[in-house]
Amino acid sequence: MTTISKISKIPRITLYKILSKKGNPEIQTLDAILHALGFRLSVMPLKPRKLRRAA
Repeated sequence: MTTISKISKIPRITLYKILSKKGNPEIQTLDAILHALGFRLSVMPLKPRKLRRAA
């Protein structure tokens, strides 16, 4: 946890709080933690959809 704290620049105590069951981290915080672990946060559709053009 100390290494993640240093890389993400998020205090260790804060990491413990946001990663607890009662934690409620913001997207930016999750992104920083994932980046420190070598991952990237992305959003993908469950299944491809064809877009309709407006008339």
